[in-house]
Amino acid sequence: MRLGKGLQFLLPALLLLTSSAMADIPINERVSLDGNIRLRTFYDERDFDAQNTNAAYYGTMRTMIGFKIQATDDVLFRTKLRDSRYMGVPYTQADPGDYDATILNTQNSSSLALQEGYVFATGILGSGFDFQLGRFEMEYGRGRILGPGAWNVEGPRTYDGFRFMWHQPGVQVDLFGSILRDYSFGSYWPDYRPPASYHGGVYTFDPNAGYVEMKRYLGGISASFADGAIQPLLLVDFDSHKIGFENTPGDPPDDQSKEPQFYITPALYSEFTMSEDGGNRWEFEIDIAGQFGQTNSLGAHPGSYDVVGFLAAFETRIHANDESDLFFGLGFDITGRGEGDEDPRDAYTFFQFYYTQHKFRGYMDYFYNVQNGLVDVYATMGVHPMSWFSMMVNVHNFNYLTYQGRELDDGSLDQLRQLGQEIDLLARFKIKKGFYLDVGYSAFIPTDEFATRVNRTVFTPGSEVAEPLSHYAYLVFTTKF
Repeated sequence: MRLGKGLQFLLPALLLLTSSAMADIPINERVSLDGNIRLRTFYDERDFDAQNTNAAYYGTMRTMIGFKIQATDDVLFRTKLRDSRYMGVPYTQADPGDYDATILNTQNSSSLALQEGYVFATGILGSGFDFQLGRFEMEYGRGRILGPGAWNVEGPRTYDGFRFMWHQPGVQVDLFGSILRDYSFGSYWPDYRPPASYHGGVYTFDPNAGYVEMKRYLGGISASFADGAIQPLLLVDFDSHKIGFENTPGDPPDDQSKEPQFYITPALYSEFTMSEDGGNRWEFEIDIAGQFGQTNSLGAHPGSYDVVGFLAAFETRIHANDESDLFFGLGFDITGRGEGDEDPRDAYTFFQFYYTQHKFRGYMDYFYNVQNGLVDVYATMGVHPMSWFSMMVNVHNFNYLTYQGRELDDGSLDQLRQLGQEIDLLARFKIKKGFYLDVGYSAFIPTDEFATRVNRTVFTPGSEVAEPLSHYAYLVFTTKF
């Protein structure tokens, strides 16, 4: 293990930010200014190959500044700009096909974009009716089905569209629609990822030809009852493109039997709290969802694939009645396949395009759309002993919901279900009001079979896996006002 070398790289970043946070800035009675800067440095050795590949050392910085203009008592204008960059790398991209010469091989190292730009009007059809139009951030429930996805360097996910909201005491209903042409669905991953040699669940992406040109249409309706204790959600994700596949390199795509892609996801989120006589507090959160539709983005079958899947997630925490806010929690997160015939044109994956990564399934972000289904059983513990310090530890156990088979060179069948364990540590320091430092460290302990499959180019079947333990450490400075 070479964690010490990584920390030698991370610790000098403590000197990069020394100023205190600024307070909220009102320009006048109708105009205000807000912003944030997030600087991160990484030690990244998530590829299960400490012996043969060097760890990645890199830093990112994300800067946002926004304005709120209260044009009238009922109309608010909002705009927010964002700059995202890899530290120390100049921006040299001449066209979308160029790449910067970095260890990350990213499409760009600097990207100035409009993060938000919308108009928000209240009382458009009377009291309780609001309307939002433009580009905006959106989150429902706890972000398990549709969330901001703020961990990456680009920042919270935004939606170009509209949102119509009706609310009364204890009740709210939102109707929304948006058009998405998000490159995070395509071949350009701006963040470092483990090698793409494994496609059975590790968080990598292998795009098909033309995928970056897709335009997706997302619509949905959400409701909140009993002051948020019950929140149903319905998402409809539609893509009108018929994408073909090249069965043989050089052959033209065959899209004659393709159908438009769509995913329909009904979901329900619920959260509630129970207090004991002694002052202890129990918290419960539940996510359940189903999904059906069809996709063109799997394999090279000439037709579309039916989608059938489900999600079930549950977490309970008990908070002790003391000043340290000590808590313990247990939970599980399962996505998987529906029952049915083993038709090669059935894809039983639960597709997750909009959930908040780095909040679920561990901080190493290995697992995304897992075709065999994924079971994550975890325990969590946290404490807030002082006003300026808190920490948390999570322990995960991952396995496939069903066995994944693979035929080896000798003709035998290799069955894989157990994947391994992950340990996540996070400490937060409040340096000043609005100025925070997060220190994170994660380790993944894979089974030999899983590590071998992740790095098949390095580990041959049957060989002894050399130090498969992987590491991930980072410092995150966040300043906001």
